[in-house]
Amino acid sequence: MGTALAVDPDLPEKWRTDAEASVEIRPVQLKDKAMASAAGMARVRYQLRRLGRGRPARPGINPVLAYLREAPLRHTALRRYRTWLRTGLA
Repeated sequence: MGTALAVDPDLPEKWRTDAEASVEIRPVQLKDKAMASAAGMARVRYQLRRLGRGRPARPGINPVLAYLREAPLRHTALRRYRTWLRTGLA
């Protein structure tokens, strides 16, 4: 449900008018299941960041590309978290 809403935030409204409305999302085609899962989640987070900036969703984004584009964000978040842990506020 969350993935569908990340791709098409107007889906609940479409359901009101057409109970058969749906979102087609291609599955991630990677042999490594852990990497496939991480790439799929990165694709959803990418969509949510786009929507948060007021941009339309891009459901066709390559999940591996979304994962790679997210790498600097993960690095920055981890660095901030480690700094926070060192301050003793945890």
